This record gives sequence, structure tokens and C-alpha cells, in this order.
Amino acid sequence: MSKALVVDDEADMRWLLTGLLRDEGFEVAAAESAQAALEQLTREPPDVVLLDLKMPGVDGLRVLEEAKVVAPHIPVVMVTAYGDLPSAAQAMRLGAYDYLTKPFDNDEILLSVRRALERRELEAARLKAAKVSTLLEAARALSHEINNALAPLLGHAQMLERELGDGKALERVKVIIERSERIAWVLRRLSSIVEPVATFYPGVGPMLDLMSSRTTQQEPAESAKDPGCR
Repeated sequence: MSKALVVDDEADMRWLLTGLLRDEGFEVAAAESAQAALEQLTREPPDVVLLDLKMPGVDGLRVLEEAKVVAPHIPVVMVTAYGDLPSAAQAMRLGAYDYLTKPFDNDEILLSVRRALERRELEAARLKAAKVSTLLEAARALSHEINNALAPLLGHAQMLERELGDGKALERVKVIIERSERIAWVLRRLSSIVEPVATFYPGVGPMLDLMSSRTTQQEPAESAKDPGCR
């Protein structure tokens, strides 16, 4: 259920907009002043804000400006009886999604709110994709650097394995090789991820699931397994 915040100093207008949105399935909070609105934004951020332009004390433009500092990702629809172009232009410059003039049509309000929510969802998806892309690039760079350091260590361990006879030293070298191969597998898997999947672990939180994440590797099921589990 989407959450909306209605900000208007007029009780009748708050009642009208609150009822309209609730009838459409929104969870609605109302604020009659700039201070109450900003407190609500901080305490329980909504998904969209309907904000009156003209209010006593701090006007809607100031609230809009401060709201974009407190919660820049929340779309704001300005609603006012004062439909002057300078105010509309200033509201849009400050980051308002839309600007509607009273008296308004209920369908017009609902359409603007729905479009504002769609814009927010698209922006959230874009930001998530950008974040994932950045993390994957960092993972590939880290994998490359670690692999560069690991490769000669593994090579020397394999040479020692061939040179040593039976005994504890050989067993220790084999352990080094097995662990090194496991690290190499993790690095290959990590650097080939294109669609990460996280698994939640109690007491730890979400962690990347290497086996569930989609990668560019085209390996049979058996060969794709973690070598440490074979």
C-alpha cells in the first residue's frame, strides 16, 4: 500500500484530499503546517506528497525546498489556488513533480499522484541498477588484483607438490593447493556475476550467494560447483 502525505492549512482541503486518496487505497497522513510536514517526512517518509503552496508562516515553496533536502527521492505535487506562472516555475525548479491549480478535478489529482509514483519507482530501479553495476565493477577489479597475487603462489605450490615425496610436507602443500584453487574459483565466479542474488543469514544480514547468482560462465552443473565442496 502506497503512503501519501497531504500538507494543507485548510481543514476542508485536507479532509477532501485525504478521503480521495484513501478511497483509492492509499495510506494517508495529513499535516496542517510546514513544521508538521517536515517532522512527518523525517519520522515516517511517504511515497508521495501533496503540498499546498500558500500557507501561513512558512509557505509551500520553502517546505518543498526543505523536503528535497530531507527526502530528495520523494515526489511532491504542488496544489494551490494561486496558479501564477512564476510560482509554478519556481516550484518545478525546486524539484516539484507537478503543479495543480484549485479548483481541480479529482481524476486530475489521482493521475498526477500515480504518475509521480511511477516516476519514483523508475528512479528507484535506475539507482538500484547503477548501484549493482558499481558493486560488480568493484568486485571484478578486486578479483583481478587478488588473482594476480594468487596465481604465482598456486604455481609454486604445484611445483613443490611434484618435487616433494610422501610425508607431512606434501600433505601441507596439497592443502595449500586445494585452498588456493577454492579462492581462484570464488574469484572467477565473482568476476562473472551479471545478476547478483543475496541470501539472508540471521545475525549477519544479507550476503551474496555465489551459487544462486547468475553469471556469464557456461559450465555444466557439476563443474560449476564450489571446488571446496567436492
